[in-house]
Amino acid sequence: MKIGRNDPCHCGSGKKYKKCCLEKDEEAERVSRTALAATSTSSEKSTEEHHHEHHHEHKPALEDEPAKNDLVDIRWKEFEAADYQGKFDCFIKTLDDKDLMDEQMAFDMCDSLFIESINHHDRDRFDEAVAMIRARLPEVYQENAIYYLDWLIINALAMEKLDKIPALTREFGAVATNSLEIFNKTISRLAYHGQLSAIVEAMRIAWPAVKEATGIFNWAIEEFAAQAGDYVALQYVQEHPGISDIEPQLREQLNFYFDVDDEKVKHYIKLLTKQEDQKWTLADFDLKDSSKKSDIENTKRNLFSLCMKFLHYLHDKEDVSYAKADLARTDLQSYLFLRNTGELKLAEKENKYNLGGPKKHKQKSHQPDHNLSPDRETFDRYLARKLKFLNQDVHEAAALFEMMPAWLRFLETHQLIAAAERKKRLQDLSTLIPNLLKIWEAYEEDPKLLANLQNWQQDADKN
Repeated sequence: MKIGRNDPCHCGSGKKYKKCCLEKDEEAERVSRTALAATSTSSEKSTEEHHHEHHHEHKPALEDEPAKNDLVDIRWKEFEAADYQGKFDCFIKTLDDKDLMDEQMAFDMCDSLFIESINHHDRDRFDEAVAMIRARLPEVYQENAIYYLDWLIINALAMEKLDKIPALTREFGAVATNSLEIFNKTISRLAYHGQLSAIVEAMRIAWPAVKEATGIFNWAIEEFAAQAGDYVALQYVQEHPGISDIEPQLREQLNFYFDVDDEKVKHYIKLLTKQEDQKWTLADFDLKDSSKKSDIENTKRNLFSLCMKFLHYLHDKEDVSYAKADLARTDLQSYLFLRNTGELKLAEKENKYNLGGPKKHKQKSHQPDHNLSPDRETFDRYLARKLKFLNQDVHEAAALFEMMPAWLRFLETHQLIAAAERKKRLQDLSTLIPNLLKIWEAYEEDPKLLANLQNWQQDADKN
């Protein structure tokens, strides 16, 4: 996978690549290239001396004219030194030189222009630059199409040009196996913005290549199919709100990904459409013995059922899109299970990953004082895991945090938390906002995250 100049550095420092190891890596590449050239020249000289009587003429040595790599370095330094307008001018000039504008140069220039265009509130100009590459150098474009499409989707969502999303995501689905990591992150981004139909279409197009891919772990392929099935079911329920059973059309759509278990799908639909309304108590979510598989499975089932009811509540009562509601539901279920089984106990090596920075003392592990309500310490830790270094799941973390006021209202309506306790929990969680604000302010790709976080307290104050 290519590392963009503005990506987090591969060394794990948390700094941008260009501010960390880029210069060192480039120097190592130059040294390697010089050594290779010297070896090649020495070998050629020895061969010429050995066969001198048979070779009266020979081609000019490579050193007689600048090597392509040197010309590339010169052009890149020119690009780096230029101001915003100058960078675009340099980009366009390089487009006309096919020897210089290879897939790496095009990627690096666009990686830089993408960030700069955001800073200059000029996203349309970046989109035009990508269109130029695609039109003039289609082979160069195709080599890194998944990156270009990811950037274009980010811009379309940020500028609310949603009419562009269907075509972009169809093309995006066709190159999903080029980087399933990027594909999955973009699916989360689309879910955050409620683009359910685009997600279903992209995953449908991607699936034939994903299931046959040799470079993808089996568990990742199974997760892809399960996630795609969830989105298919959500879209079907959205389009057929009166559904009460698994219908042939839905079964056919799900069978595209896996063999359908009718009973599981029926249960899913009943939970999602509130046809199954179980009365819950906190004891239903008390993990009595984490060493017993039966207790763990029972807790998982109950959490899944309750969180599915919450998904329905979000869509029906809070006017949240199914796609975003499911994004939050998935992580909420994961957080509660990990917290209740002790998986979010603070390890020394993770101390620095808290959103609020390192703690002075290691916290003692303890059972949660409320099985369904997030506590600040472990919730902070869970969010920090979602946001650390190269594996930043920003839209998943944002959706989860944004839905906490609604989750606690949902618990109160089901008599699973008292009003006073709900307010206290929200007050505790609100102390995470300053650090999240810093993260979202730096994450300029999607301004919606910052805007929604700034409205969090207003949502929390609702009864």
